[in-house]
Amino acid sequence: MLETIKNDNCTHDLKASTVKLRDGLLYFGVGATIGATLALLFAPKSGSELRSDIADVSRQGYDVTVEKATEIKKQTVAAVNSIKNTAGSLYSIAETKIVDSEQAVVNAIEDLATEVKDVMKGGIEKAQDIPEPSGNGRSGRRPSSIM
Repeated sequence: MLETIKNDNCTHDLKASTVKLRDGLLYFGVGATIGATLALLFAPKSGSELRSDIADVSRQGYDVTVEKATEIKKQTVAAVNSIKNTAGSLYSIAETKIVDSEQAVVNAIEDLATEVKDVMKGGIEKAQDIPEPSGNGRSGRRPSSIM
């Protein structure tokens, strides 16, 4: 029980340190962006040069974003097509198995029906081969008297 608690604490500590690292990187990125923006604003450039630089950086960011979105779209389409193909294959396999199982059941029922008919036919033939009891009156059958 103590080992479980220790393991849970280690897992908790690992998650906490991962969250701290992620938050630290996020704050660093935000700070770097703010710093770069301030550096551009206080750089010894004219207003038109600064606006041009900002526009260039914005276009580059937009282009990178569009490229990444296109790449993600292609990967998503490929993944969806792969899933469709796999699902189609699985459906085809399942359909084949069901048809084979249905045919096996039909064959088993036909075989059983044939065996039952053969047994019944054999039983009727054996019953016909049984000799009639002698007429001594002790056979349990009464003679029929119609009149």
